[in-house]
Amino acid sequence: MRRVVDPVILDGPPVPDSMVVIARLDSAMAARYVRLYDHLMERTQADRDSVRAHQPRPRDPLHEVPPADGAPDRSRDRGLDRRMGPGAGGMPAEVQDAQNRMNRLELQQQNFDEALKDLLAKDQWNRYRDWREARRAEARRLAKEAAARRERREDR
Repeated sequence: MRRVVDPVILDGPPVPDSMVVIARLDSAMAARYVRLYDHLMERTQADRDSVRAHQPRPRDPLHEVPPADGAPDRSRDRGLDRRMGPGAGGMPAEVQDAQNRMNRLELQQQNFDEALKDLLAKDQWNRYRDWREARRAEARRLAKEAAARRERREDR
């Protein structure tokens, strides 16, 4: 199974109203969080949008027309390979660009988390960390289910 992207990297940390509830922020801490959150989201918007645009989209089996011979339709995947020329390291240029953007997003999220850790008390930080781990676990669960569905379709 391919690596599951941390949903916080793509979607951002909790919106301020949610963070107030998650970490039980007082009004002064909430105001500081809003500034930290807004700064991160403004700096990373273009990268997040670009990476999301290149994420594989789940296929909707209700709207797929099966090929006449019953074989899985791989034309979408082949078309993607033809559109993209080789980039650094033999990787298609669009894939390399998305990977570079993901690396920048991960670094920005690490910086955000460090600043957030300085803002929050230990119990608040632990609640945020638990929230984030729950998001990761949900993403892993959904990816595992999607992989199992793909495998079942390919076995047919």
